[in-house]
Amino acid sequence: MRTVSRALTLILVGGVVAALLVPTSASARVSMTKAKVEQWLASTCTTFETQAAFKTRTARLPNKMLNADGYDVTRFTKYNVYTSDSYRLNACLSLIEKANSFSGNRKNRTITFAPGTFKLSNAIFVPSDTTVVLSSGTTINKLMTTGISGVRASSSMFQTISPTRALRSNAVKGYDGERNITFRGPGDGSATINMMGTVHPAFDKVYGVVIGHASNVRVEGIRFRNNHLGHFLEVSASQDTVVKGNDFVNDIRGDGKAATKANPNAEAINVDTPDSRTKGVNYTWGAMDRYGNNRLTIEDNDFLYQNRAVGTHVMSAVARVTTPRKQEDWSLRYHTAVVLKNNRIVDSRFDAVKMLNWRSPVLEGNLIDGITTRRNVSNNLPATAVISQGAENPTIRNNRFVDVPEPMLVRTYDSPHYSFTNARGVTEKLRSINTYPTQGTLQAHWCTNQAQGPADRVALFSAGKDAATAERILAKEPWRRLTVYKNTYRSGSSVGQIVSEVLMPWRSSASATIDTPSECSTR
Repeated sequence: MRTVSRALTLILVGGVVAALLVPTSASARVSMTKAKVEQWLASTCTTFETQAAFKTRTARLPNKMLNADGYDVTRFTKYNVYTSDSYRLNACLSLIEKANSFSGNRKNRTITFAPGTFKLSNAIFVPSDTTVVLSSGTTINKLMTTGISGVRASSSMFQTISPTRALRSNAVKGYDGERNITFRGPGDGSATINMMGTVHPAFDKVYGVVIGHASNVRVEGIRFRNNHLGHFLEVSASQDTVVKGNDFVNDIRGDGKAATKANPNAEAINVDTPDSRTKGVNYTWGAMDRYGNNRLTIEDNDFLYQNRAVGTHVMSAVARVTTPRKQEDWSLRYHTAVVLKNNRIVDSRFDAVKMLNWRSPVLEGNLIDGITTRRNVSNNLPATAVISQGAENPTIRNNRFVDVPEPMLVRTYDSPHYSFTNARGVTEKLRSINTYPTQGTLQAHWCTNQAQGPADRVALFSAGKDAATAERILAKEPWRRLTVYKNTYRSGSSVGQIVSEVLMPWRSSASATIDTPSECSTR
């Protein structure tokens, strides 16, 4: 989400939505008392019907779908076959917000999608204390047209913001936005959010669920499909977020407006900060206050055929002085306590996980199987499964790496968005900070992880050789190495750029025990 200005984003995410939400008919307004709001929630929003079922049920009713302001949204002039599901769903969610605004009336409320296919042309705004349930057989597709001249579809499907604050600039900040929101499916792959491989006409990227400035949000048991250049989940400036038991399937690898045909930063889950410098996060209601995420748990998910499963690709900072002249004049912003546990990441295109300025992250019990781009596009060195840039105090244990060119590297990151003039008058890029782990530290973190190379390569090196000879040959294989580089991009192949390196214990097959002693070998 880096390719348009903040002003254009305001038009796309704010103005476009406003054009749809403002009443555009002379329909009579109903007074929405507490009793009336509860009545409409019970009659029209407990189960969210398909458009066909809704039309049949309400054919003879004088009012069909009231919003919190008491207007029948089906009478709006911009209500049509493309926008109808977006209008009705936002009306229901506005009723939930209204019901919870009455004194003593706040509670968690559930809206359940019926089985069937739904089409969202515009962003859906989900307020606090709401559970959105997708039934078995529910499919929600992203539309990239509204059928209305001059009104574009939105870039996102769902956003964690109340309808009354969705159109206000900088309405929420820090972690003080919405709270207690759940998106839940049955967990068997039968409920789908399908981004349709769409590309937005203005800035390419499309997003499934935007979680921003929020607390206690859960996404569980849903099958997400067909990302293209964007993200299934955008998680920014939020705390206590849980993503569990989902399937993230298929990144559409086609042409778009991006510089390359496939964007290596098109993460399935993007861990981001709201930052005007980096153009981070495409919602207008959130303050660009550079808050990182705190306590994000990503557990027991399947990631299949993604450019990258989980990652951060730009960092944020705040200047400590008016005119920064050196690295120490900046305070870097971190994502804290990001946990990736028991996930299965299969056939990532570029890398599986990118930890940029993560503090105390945990990677535990994950399977990373296959990196399809075998060489790094910037320097033709082996592609890497896990990239650590500026990560502090990581815990990485009990993971299994299968057929990846290189399991992990540690390096710094030079930000293209933060530069300053140093005391010598030279322009310098702000760097992430690495402690350059020692071999002992690496061994402590990595002895419990295992590497399994391509089966034919392992067999070739092991056949007919004694264990010591096979081990010496296998020690040269990059799929066993955790390498710490002092430089940023590993340009060239000078050994002097390597600070330290550890060889991971290896397996000759998926069922084999570890073939090396319990102590890791060192370079």
